Amino acid sequence: MGSASATIRVQILDKPGPPGGPIEFKTVTAEKITLLWQPPTDDGGAKITHYIVEKRETSRVVWSMVAENLEECIITTTKIIKGNEYIFRVRAVNKYGIGEPLESDPVVAKNAFVTPGPPSIPEVTKTTKNSMTVVWNRPIVDGGSEISGYFLEKRDKKSLAWFKVQKETIRDTRQKVTGLTENNDYQYRVCAVNAAGLGPFSEPSDFYKAADPIDPPGPPAKIRIADSTKSSITLGWSKPVYDGGSAITGYVVEMRQGEEEEWTIVSTRGEVRTTEYVVSNLQPGVNYYFQVSAVNCAGQGEPIQMTEPVQAKDILEEPEIDLDVALRTSVIAKAGEDVQVLIPFKGRPPPTVTWRKDEKNLSSDARYNIQNTDSSSLLTIPQVTRNDTGKYVLTIENGVGQPKSSTVSVKVLDTPAACQKLQVKHVSLGTVTLLWDPPLIDGGSPIINYIIEKRDATKRTWSVVSHKCSSTTFKVTDLSEKTPFFFRVLAENEIGIGEPCETTEPVKAAEVPAPIRDLSMKDSTKTSVILNWTKPDFDGGSVITDYVVERKGKGEQAWSHAGISKTCEIEIGQLREQSVLEFRVFAKNEKGLSDAVTIGPITVKELVITPEVDLSEIPGAQISVRIGHNVHLELPYKGKPKPSISWLKDGLPLKESEYVRFSKTENKITLNIKNVKKEHGGKYTVILDNAVCRNSFPITVITLGPPSKPKGPIRFDEIKADSAIMSWDVPDDDGGGEITCYSIEKREASQTNWKMVCSSVARTTFKVPNLVKDAEYQFRVRAENRYGVSEPLVSNIIVAKHQFRIPGPPGKPVIYNVTSDGMSLTWDAPVYDGGSEVTGFHVEKKERNSILWQRVNTSPISGREYRATGLMEGLDYQFRVYAENSAGLSSPSDPSKFTLAVSPVDPPGTPDYIDVTRETITLKWNPPLRDGGSKIVAYSIEKRQGEDRWVRCNFTDVSECQYTVTGLSPGDRYEFRIIARNAVGTISPPSQSSGIIMTRDENVPPTVEFGPEYFDGLIIKSGESLRIKALVQGRPVPRVTWFKDGVEIEKRMNMEITDVLGSTSLFVRDANRDHRGVYTVEAKNVSGSTKAEITVKVQDTPGKVVGPIRFTNITGEKMTLWWDAPLNDGCAPVTHYIIEKRETSRLAWALIEDKCEAHSYTAIKLINGNEYQFRVSAVNKFGVGRPLDSDPVVAQIQY
Repeated sequence: MGSASATIRVQILDKPGPPGGPIEFKTVTAEKITLLWQPPTDDGGAKITHYIVEKRETSRVVWSMVAENLEECIITTTKIIKGNEYIFRVRAVNKYGIGEPLESDPVVAKNAFVTPGPPSIPEVTKTTKNSMTVVWNRPIVDGGSEISGYFLEKRDKKSLAWFKVQKETIRDTRQKVTGLTENNDYQYRVCAVNAAGLGPFSEPSDFYKAADPIDPPGPPAKIRIADSTKSSITLGWSKPVYDGGSAITGYVVEMRQGEEEEWTIVSTRGEVRTTEYVVSNLQPGVNYYFQVSAVNCAGQGEPIQMTEPVQAKDILEEPEIDLDVALRTSVIAKAGEDVQVLIPFKGRPPPTVTWRKDEKNLSSDARYNIQNTDSSSLLTIPQVTRNDTGKYVLTIENGVGQPKSSTVSVKVLDTPAACQKLQVKHVSLGTVTLLWDPPLIDGGSPIINYIIEKRDATKRTWSVVSHKCSSTTFKVTDLSEKTPFFFRVLAENEIGIGEPCETTEPVKAAEVPAPIRDLSMKDSTKTSVILNWTKPDFDGGSVITDYVVERKGKGEQAWSHAGISKTCEIEIGQLREQSVLEFRVFAKNEKGLSDAVTIGPITVKELVITPEVDLSEIPGAQISVRIGHNVHLELPYKGKPKPSISWLKDGLPLKESEYVRFSKTENKITLNIKNVKKEHGGKYTVILDNAVCRNSFPITVITLGPPSKPKGPIRFDEIKADSAIMSWDVPDDDGGGEITCYSIEKREASQTNWKMVCSSVARTTFKVPNLVKDAEYQFRVRAENRYGVSEPLVSNIIVAKHQFRIPGPPGKPVIYNVTSDGMSLTWDAPVYDGGSEVTGFHVEKKERNSILWQRVNTSPISGREYRATGLMEGLDYQFRVYAENSAGLSSPSDPSKFTLAVSPVDPPGTPDYIDVTRETITLKWNPPLRDGGSKIVAYSIEKRQGEDRWVRCNFTDVSECQYTVTGLSPGDRYEFRIIARNAVGTISPPSQSSGIIMTRDENVPPTVEFGPEYFDGLIIKSGESLRIKALVQGRPVPRVTWFKDGVEIEKRMNMEITDVLGSTSLFVRDANRDHRGVYTVEAKNVSGSTKAEITVKVQDTPGKVVGPIRFTNITGEKMTLWWDAPLNDGCAPVTHYIIEKRETSRLAWALIEDKCEAHSYTAIKLINGNEYQFRVSAVNKFGVGRPLDSDPVVAQIQY
């Protein structure tokens, strides 16, 4: 019959089975856990589309979602709590449903490392008066995590408390500690910090004193022989360059003879304090060595030694004169003074000294005093005269070398001699011109002046004509022509007046007079003319005897005699009416007639003159007179016919009285006012009236005296218990002078005597201080000008008391900006200011466990904010505030809340969204700039809608700066803020609001962007970790794939890829040359795809050369090897190759060439018949690459 069989494949379409297990934990730390698994063996007949990952704490039964759309079999979760135990489960999903879960074993979120051990005991390597440099060694045990830094603490020997040197961790194992107190003792301890936290502190160091280091001084410098005799040597040296940090207190001098090895101290303790020392009692002809050491408070320093021996012997020196003194070769002295000339010199043996003047040896002249020493000579000339002027020569010699000389010029200053050749050059009426030659001897000083004197020939006394004549000629004036005079001239220099030079004969001066002045016609009638004039300015040296008057008619050529007058006026009569004449007048003395002065033409007729008063002597027709003084006015006037005269005062006729008198003469008007009073001031008018016209001339009289009293009443602008501000107005009348000041007086109402408050008040307001509270006062004010003090203006009686009360208490202070040593306060002003402006505030503080309030500020605070400093870290403080006005301090405000003095935590950065869906918003923010001295361990995320209250979003602590807020309503608007908390529990202020964010679905094409640090590619060294991070954006979240050189990177390639929202990163530990290449990141979502690439270079040794190694020219003794360059050069050019060989019967390789630059090499000195193996290694600047071994080859001829 037979049989048949057939295979039928039955496929059941269902949801997948559980993933392949067990679940493995690749990375476990306190912050993140990485788990991986295998795909399910049963995929349910459909492709696995993704996985759902959940977790729960072992103490809970509720599972929470980790990832619900994961396409890979690996995930890293960061939303865990340190120390909690978790169980994870994974379910596969295909298009038919969700498969069975695969659960993991429990795992604890903790680091695989512990805190580090203690560092070594700190040591201080350098100290100053205010700083120390502290060093230590790393801990032997780092706890399995890299040490991130250290905390160094210090303790003053006078205190039990330890204080951190700085708040931030110290990266290095050394730290300079500053701000120390000089001469205080300090000790130190240090602890290490890693990812697990702070390790234990080291043992404390020894105590170190904060002081500048003091060491023994360095050796002195430049030791030398300063002098030498037969029995002594003088040593000299310079101070040490380094004094050891302390002043040099002395030196130690040591000596040894000849070949002796031991040094002998030759100076006693403390004897040598300068840089020179004389070693005595030495033997001539003996070799000596010397050394000198400096000493300070730290001890004796290193010595400086003489390299060559010295002997005690006399030193011969040529005589030399001090060059500085030799250059000063001139001495100037006044007559009668003592002159001293001191010239230092040197020479060994001491030179002999000789002084000469004009080749004369001065040692034998008793007038000169010469004092000589071994190093100088002093020449003294007492009470010098003109005869001592000259050149003085000093000569020194000692038998060594040539004699030396120095010349000193002595110049004696005296009065000049008499002038020469005095003569009278010119004589005129009243004047004589003298001429002379300067004196032959000027007395050692230039002639600065000549003095001219005259003497009446009948007398014996001389009178000075001029004592300031600078030339050798002078005109003597104002001489009487009747008297003969002698003249003499005396020269004067800086020293004094010299001898006189006189004229031998008397001289008399006279001439005709000068012309008359001011010739005018005084009056005329129908038959006569009256002329008058003023006598000449100069009468020619002789009395004027007459005045001669001549006349000439119109059209006449000759003058005729008209008359002679002894006075300055003449009336010429018997003239014809209406005739026109000219007149001239001569002055006459015994020498003759003067030049004539002419007037005319004058018509002979009756003269009419308008009445006028001459006010030229009264400037501005105004006079000022002090009250109590007299007024006397004499006013010349004229007018023909003679005018009548009357007076007005202020427009009313002036009447004579006991004090006022007025009168007139032929040509003057007189007004007299005796004992002038205030009412005498005003406008006075004199009226002249004749047949021609009537004229008036006003004169203003201003009376000068004290001002009137200030204008009242006195006003009190402010009254307090201890002061009052008063004011008034200026007087109506200032008394003719500017008001210079005011004087204030006061008196108590119960007393009668007045007391001066201030006598020089410049303004019309004044603050009266130092009043007694509740006392009654009265004040008075006087004005003052330069003429006197006014009558007083008296005030009403006032009571010295405040017009207001103390203010109410300020608002309760609010504390903000808290640090470890300070707090800022703000408060509201008092509701009631007491009627006076609040001038300031005072703040008090109190610790929680104290009952004593302490004043914080030293002076009143003008604003309503204050920063309290100097607080103790860790203590609770309370504050209260007082207000102050002019009446005093208010009662205190309500005290503030107790606040702990700790370093503040700044608010986190403003949150921003990085992903938005219909029901979630993913936020990201920056950590606070200041963490308050402790690590930020948690963040709280709060949300609100509109003006609702803020509601917390997270129910477990968030340790990262990113969080996804779930459970939101589609299309609603939210705003968010973040609050940080550090490890000690300090909570930051909330961050700024994120602003309105609306939930919505968006499709955004993906973008991939590398940071700016990757713009030029990435270069790393072999053995370093390779980290590449790319920013990935897009909605929905793109799927990311990594490629290397175009090949997708798989997990088995020892590369760790981490994808988080907004970024993807690739990490390779211990990268090598094989990891170089072009890395590409591809991002895909429903909106599209994009790629970005980066070139990575790994600097490493080269790879293997390209083989196999080929052999040519093989013989029994040599063969040639060939190879190609390595494909991977380690990112650096191959510089050469290393060739090694070994016999196959041995294990050891032998180097045959270490610098082959070609791709071939001929190996020689082989043993015929032996079998060899060769290997070649490429070399670049990073080292030697891996070798390529050849196949075995026998060294023998190949035929």
